[in-house]
Amino acid sequence: MSRRAKVLVTRIAIIVALLAIWEILARFFVDKTFISPPSVVVMSYGRLFSHAGIANAMLTLLVELGCAFCLAVVIGTAIALAIASTDFSRR
Repeated sequence: MSRRAKVLVTRIAIIVALLAIWEILARFFVDKTFISPPSVVVMSYGRLFSHAGIANAMLTLLVELGCAFCLAVVIGTAIALAIASTDFSRR
């Protein structure tokens, strides 16, 4: 097995282990009003997305996230160029 495949298998195993720990803790040790098991969360997706308002809210969220990302890139690039163009920062 290649190194890349071992890393991928390890990452997947870690995610599965964390989900299993979350499931066990949420089912048997933690109050249900505090945290829900991942299986309950996944099973509720169908009911959640059956409401028309959720799709509109998700679309709005994605547009807002895209705008915020673009603004962050533009402003961050401008600040980085301003900082990099001074003699003080080059030294």
